[in-house]
Amino acid sequence: MNGCCKKAIAEVMLKTNIYVPLIILTDVVLVIVAKVVLVTMIEVVLVAMIQVVLLTTIEVVLVTMIGVLLATQIRVVLVAMVNVLLVTVIIVVLVAMVEVAFVTSIDVVLATMIGVLLKVIEVMYGGNELVV
Repeated sequence: MNGCCKKAIAEVMLKTNIYVPLIILTDVVLVIVAKVVLVTMIEVVLVAMIQVVLLTTIEVVLVTMIGVLLATQIRVVLVAMVNVLLVTVIIVVLVAMVEVAFVTSIDVVLATMIGVLLKVIEVMYGGNELVV
């Protein structure tokens, strides 16, 4: 501010003796850390090898010659152990607590009285004598 403006402001302020509030707008940023639940679905596949009994019936005809044809029927049961793949799908929910910053901007109004400024101007220019 140049000298003329300072003198004019000082003259007006000292003659009117009004203390004008100086309003300064300041942006205050509030950062709020909130816990947010992050849910992740993971499918886990459990594979179990299960022994299953496979039964097969086979008829075997034994023919023996004993002068007369003697036919004997024998049933043979074949037991095979078969590995069967059993697949089970299990859904696992992973819950992670994630910190997320919420930023809020708030306008704060700072009001200051210019009374101190006026006193400084008054002292600078030697009391009430203003030279324009």
